[in-house]
Amino acid sequence: MKLFYADHFVLPLPAGHRFPMEKYARLRERLMEGGHFTPGDFHVPDAASDTEILRAHDAGYLQRVIRGSLAPAEVRRIGFPWSEEMVERSRRSAGATLAACRAALADGCAANLAGGTHHAFRDRGEGFCVFNDAAIAALAMRAEGRAARVAIIDCDVHQGNGTAAILARQPECFTFSLHGARNFPFEKETSDLDIELPDGCNDAAYLLQLDHGLDTAFDLARPDLDLWIARLYKRKSELYSELVHSGAITLRAGVARLIGELKAAGIRLAIATTTAPSNIHSLISANLKKDMLELFEVIGAGDLLISKKPAPDVYQWVMQRLGLPPEACLAIEDSSIGLTAARAAGLPTVITVSSYTAGENFNGALTVLSGLGEADTPAKVIAGMPLDGACVDIAQLRAWHRQALDTAHAPDTAQLA
Repeated sequence: MKLFYADHFVLPLPAGHRFPMEKYARLRERLMEGGHFTPGDFHVPDAASDTEILRAHDAGYLQRVIRGSLAPAEVRRIGFPWSEEMVERSRRSAGATLAACRAALADGCAANLAGGTHHAFRDRGEGFCVFNDAAIAALAMRAEGRAARVAIIDCDVHQGNGTAAILARQPECFTFSLHGARNFPFEKETSDLDIELPDGCNDAAYLLQLDHGLDTAFDLARPDLDLWIARLYKRKSELYSELVHSGAITLRAGVARLIGELKAAGIRLAIATTTAPSNIHSLISANLKKDMLELFEVIGAGDLLISKKPAPDVYQWVMQRLGLPPEACLAIEDSSIGLTAARAAGLPTVITVSSYTAGENFNGALTVLSGLGEADTPAKVIAGMPLDGACVDIAQLRAWHRQALDTAHAPDTAQLA
């Protein structure tokens, strides 16, 4: 595996400057000491050329950077004082991402140890970012004929605002940013897919959101990186399974109870999800101590269908195998994407929000709840039909379902009038 670095191109920053320039050299040192890489795995990249940079940046901006004629406001926005070293290091950082992309496509995997300058816009720098290496590399891979479609997966705590803006009119380049909701930049751009995380998000919750985001991004983007995606999915599933079996990821309150009640009453159960079957198996076996096929008659999961939620396909597939029409079913979802899929399939839907979906639009749901509830942790109604009692049980589900059918079959009084 080739690792590209430019940490020996150091900026002459004033004393007390808050940017931790030394982190890049420390990262390379740690990797070299870890025993997984040899000195021959580390490579110094060529500097990105004007031609490569100009695919993503304005000529005027590039010239101001090169000549040191940036306005004081532009320099403040970047956060680094101008110097020839700043220009060279910025070129090398973008060059490292270019080199890593080419090496990854040739060898299967490669990395830039100091990239991610995702706050740089077409006509300006921002947030310690001068040239946007991700946008430069994405457009170069297309221009060089190495990829027809590219997906940029940005997992930084800050939104990739510059990347989103530069590639907004590039339909062949898909931008996905998973970032802190209340972190910089405070005025965010619109990526093709944005997932915002609350303060204090832990590893388990982060991986759940990444899992959802990757499913959605790869479904919508269709990038030309099938081998890399397969490897990423495999490793992601391994990490998820490790967290589940360590107890870091558990079922939400009321889920195990309600599944047990429904199964005991002979209610037919099914799963309709875009999550990989292995993840579902890990979650159920670790928390319910049963095989998922013992509990669920039909399981629609993973890459079973081309179109994932918010498309209704997975629900339609499950109902077809159950031999049931939509009006005989009830969906329980936790996101607006899931609600859209269920409603498009004709299913009345109950929503139990999570801390990540609480602010989403759930218009069209029968009821929106804080959870399924237990005796000691009662569920709360956020919107929609009322809840009789502390938790959702079979009687409550049947009552909501009846009300949904009655509403659907009620005559249109406006038309009758």
